[in-house]
Amino acid sequence: MRSSRAALFLVVALALCASVQQVSAAEKYEYQAEVTRLLDIIINSLYSSKEIFLRELISNASDALDKIRFLSVKNPSALGDKKDLDIRISFDKEAKTITITDSGVGMTKKDLVDNLGTIARSGTKKFLESLENAKEGSSQIGQFGVGFYSAFLVADKVEVRTKHNDDGQYVWRSAAGNSFEVDEDKGPSLGRGTSITLHLKDDAAEYADARKITDLVKKHSNFVSFPVYVYTDKEVSKEVPADDEVAKKDDEEKKDESAKKDDEEKKDESVADSEKKAEADSSKDNSKDEVKAEGEKKETDEKKKSAFTDVTDEDEDDDDDSVKDDSAEKKPKTKHVTVTEWNWEKVTEDEVLWSKSPNDVTKEEYTALYKHLTGNYDDPIMHKHFRAEGALSFKSILYVPAFHMADFSAEPQKLMKLFVRKVLISDNFDLLPQWLSFLAGLVDSDDLPLNVSRELLQHSKILEVIKKKLTAKAVDMFEEIVEKGEEEYKKFYDNYAKYVKLGVIQDDKYRARLSKLLRFPSTAKSNTSLADYLERAPKEQEQIYYLAGDNVAEMEKSPLIEQLRERGLEVLFFTDPIDVYLGQHLTEFEGKKVVSVTSADMKLPKSKKVKKEMKKMRKELSDLRSYMEDLLKEEIEKVQVTDRLVGTPVAVVAGKFGVSAGMEKILKAQALGDSQYANTMNKMKKTLQINPVHYIVRHIKDEHEKLMAMKDAEREEASKAFNRSINALYMTARVASGYDLNEPVTYANVMFDIIGKAVDADPSKSLTWTEIDAPAEEPKSEDANESEKTGASEGEDASDSEKTGASEGEDASDSEKTGASEG
Repeated sequence: MRSSRAALFLVVALALCASVQQVSAAEKYEYQAEVTRLLDIIINSLYSSKEIFLRELISNASDALDKIRFLSVKNPSALGDKKDLDIRISFDKEAKTITITDSGVGMTKKDLVDNLGTIARSGTKKFLESLENAKEGSSQIGQFGVGFYSAFLVADKVEVRTKHNDDGQYVWRSAAGNSFEVDEDKGPSLGRGTSITLHLKDDAAEYADARKITDLVKKHSNFVSFPVYVYTDKEVSKEVPADDEVAKKDDEEKKDESAKKDDEEKKDESVADSEKKAEADSSKDNSKDEVKAEGEKKETDEKKKSAFTDVTDEDEDDDDDSVKDDSAEKKPKTKHVTVTEWNWEKVTEDEVLWSKSPNDVTKEEYTALYKHLTGNYDDPIMHKHFRAEGALSFKSILYVPAFHMADFSAEPQKLMKLFVRKVLISDNFDLLPQWLSFLAGLVDSDDLPLNVSRELLQHSKILEVIKKKLTAKAVDMFEEIVEKGEEEYKKFYDNYAKYVKLGVIQDDKYRARLSKLLRFPSTAKSNTSLADYLERAPKEQEQIYYLAGDNVAEMEKSPLIEQLRERGLEVLFFTDPIDVYLGQHLTEFEGKKVVSVTSADMKLPKSKKVKKEMKKMRKELSDLRSYMEDLLKEEIEKVQVTDRLVGTPVAVVAGKFGVSAGMEKILKAQALGDSQYANTMNKMKKTLQINPVHYIVRHIKDEHEKLMAMKDAEREEASKAFNRSINALYMTARVASGYDLNEPVTYANVMFDIIGKAVDADPSKSLTWTEIDAPAEEPKSEDANESEKTGASEGEDASDSEKTGASEGEDASDSEKTGASEG
């Protein structure tokens, strides 16, 4: 019986021991496999910047505060004695720790195990697979669910102390391995909430700094719903009691001063006694000296009186000083020292502006937010604050900066910031189309999906919806600037004209509205809109004319606008390089076609008489046109008789499928040195327009008729000079119209020949460098010179025929020299 009882007791004891061991072992938990993979991904590839950890932990704390605030609405007692809802961040440089504490809802022991040990609340296996398969793990954004694990970016150990209203206070510990521990926390009570302590790695010790923490909070979490405090140290000057040694030294100095004053008083008394004795002795002198003594006595009395007065005043001053000293002795001695004080400093904004109604926000507040977002010091030109509702709701503020810093051709700056629930997620999204990249501002939405890659979100319908709404509001804002007046609009247009023009090129939906914002110089105004242009145009004018070029001064002299100016028709000047592209997309405005004066499709309003005369002239010039088209078939598409020229005989314009001179130059410049592409541009055929009323054209017409009347042998020789004139005329017209020459050297030689004939220059007077560089003749000896002289003397009586022969020989020599010169 006893043995059976002992066996039973032993069994029960073993069972209890096993139970105790099981309870003790239950305090240590293994991470799920997915969490281990997640930690590896977070530490090695998920976030591109370590500083994101603070944003993630503050966002989690804000969520916890939101939960307790929601619970307190139904049950006010849920707040208990801890009614302040805030987030506090402290640090210890020596221990290399950062602690983030919130007064939120807290977690139970079960919450600690479930939320921080599994990914049931943080994501799915599919999410992990997408992370591992992504080309760039750093493209993930705003992962609040997995945000807690970002703490291991900077910490090699993390402790989480938490207290929930329905459970005790527990502590969770992990070193980013395969396990974590959960114990009952015996430390100071939190009351309610969560405190996360990060034990920083050596390469992350810089984050244990008040300034660094404050900067990160302001950058990412400046607008969270709850205040964030940072435990900050400041050096201040304080008045403190002086120490004993200083006080003792002061007392000794006072005693020395008092003894010194006593010695001075005794000295003054001895001087007075000696003076009295001198007076007594002087009374015994002779009567003869009485008058003199009396005078000396008066003088002495005056001196004594003066000395007595001075001593009295000094005594009174000393008495006052002694009174002051006595009163000063009653006050304790103090000194000024510099001490370091630690205080909780609020580093976040009280309320986000974009959550308010625009009527409740002042201009100064909008400006302050703009400077905070952009870092600019100038006030914005204008802002637009609105709330978008619908399938996707968001709040936004758009700003037009006073100046745009980036170069138009460079990669656009990302001045728009994306917030989710008031927390900055990224400033690297294309929230606006390219032509609006100069705008600054923010978008805050609670509806954005967070557990997706940046690439997927960038091309999702959600961003397209945001883009469309932001673009519509931006165009509204530009139109509001116009309504303020041309002077105010000029500030905007001078800075952002290129972007407006790019919008006309790229955005079909808003092209008509943006076209009203364009401004150009013209033959009538230095700055005009298209609407004002049409108001000044005659009713019968069917087209809007423009000319693209480098500058207004050159374009005003262009032969292509001569007829337009003569008729009083206004021409717009496109001076920006982008205007060449603009002309290809801005084809119509309020029912009127917009055409370039360099285009063959340009039409001028004509009277019936002009139309009749033009028809007659085309017929008269038909043979000349055919001859020129055949001669210039490699260069031109056709020869056209036009009435757009006045003082110019010919002009070159773009063909039906060709490009203008300005566009041709731009395309060549973009060819990246591709000579084949440049040659293709040069070979694009043009249209040669001739002025039928110009004297040169009429003269060429007559010469052509004469040429055609010649016989074949004569025509072949005469056609060479005629063809050279036609070529020179075409190449000159090409230069005047802004096109580059295919053979500039040939053109130069033709022009030199024409200039030589114009000044009646003789080609035979030309020299050659070969002649100049020829060796000089060798000098003859003295004997030879004497024989020549003798021969000359003997030959003086020679016959006239011999002299004549010599003369003819000299002429022949001159002729040979002339021939050599021509060669």
